[in-house]
Amino acid sequence: MKKTDFESYFQDRNIPHDDFILTIKILDEIEAFLSVEIDDLTAESLDKAIELFYDSNRSNVDFFVAMMRYMRFIKQHDLFIRLTQYTGGLDVIESIVARMEKLKGHEKALKVLKRVTLPRLGMKPEDIIFFTETFMTTLHHEFGPEDIKLILTGNNHQIPISSFEADRIDYEASNTFEEFLKSKHQRILETLNQHFLENKVWFEQLITKEVIDYIASDQEMLSARLVDDTLYLKKIPYNIDGFLKENDPLQKRYLSCHCPFAREAILNKKADISPLWCYCSAGFEKHPFETVLNQPLKIRVLQSVLNGDDVCRFAISLDGVEYKK
Repeated sequence: MKKTDFESYFQDRNIPHDDFILTIKILDEIEAFLSVEIDDLTAESLDKAIELFYDSNRSNVDFFVAMMRYMRFIKQHDLFIRLTQYTGGLDVIESIVARMEKLKGHEKALKVLKRVTLPRLGMKPEDIIFFTETFMTTLHHEFGPEDIKLILTGNNHQIPISSFEADRIDYEASNTFEEFLKSKHQRILETLNQHFLENKVWFEQLITKEVIDYIASDQEMLSARLVDDTLYLKKIPYNIDGFLKENDPLQKRYLSCHCPFAREAILNKKADISPLWCYCSAGFEKHPFETVLNQPLKIRVLQSVLNGDDVCRFAISLDGVEYKK
């Protein structure tokens, strides 16, 4: 373990020294348990380390932050991305349940909770899909399709409005919404190019020249396209570098899916998850535009990998919405 350099990494970023001490304690325990240097972890040994902490009820946020910081520090991009497969659903189900209670009442939410066991942070992605199957089956038992869509399309990742401040400023400075969408796409491409030049992971994405060219070719990715009062947008593939290299249709769908609650179901047919689950992703996609326009919006899932498509595509209606034309 590169302790000295890693400590400097903390200092350069003004991360408290107590966090460094806790991180080293976690990494030392993993090395002792696996009898391997933390720098030499494989995907398999990483999963074993997570299982150790999960089984002892210690696979908490501190554990994952420690691991992700070190993997980012040593530029083990594949292992960093694997960690995001465990953490991508943090507090999502709790947010959905809270929204369900707000929209449909405490008694209805309680009936759902009595039939499911909420997953804990650190549950294997290969296992969590069976929770999702049960959760969606329960929702279908208690609600109709339109109510399920309404419940799921919230800001379930609890992303603060402040995260879209640059978008709001850019929109106010633009003459039209279409001009804003083009500007948004261009700003994203500039950010991706910077990550490519610095060999840095962008969120959970490994950025290559091919990735940048692919996103540049379609404004629906990481922005949107406006046609007749409708915004069309696509989710970029989760493992976009692998997606672009893959030829097998099933594997392409698997590499495309972002959702830690559903991805493994694409390969494991024992789990049968309702395609309406993808309205949770729809809620994630519309939240930035609701923030920019300062009003709730209606969204439809047009395509989803859970329903057999290569990519996830959505349509947001602006009919009756005031925006810059």
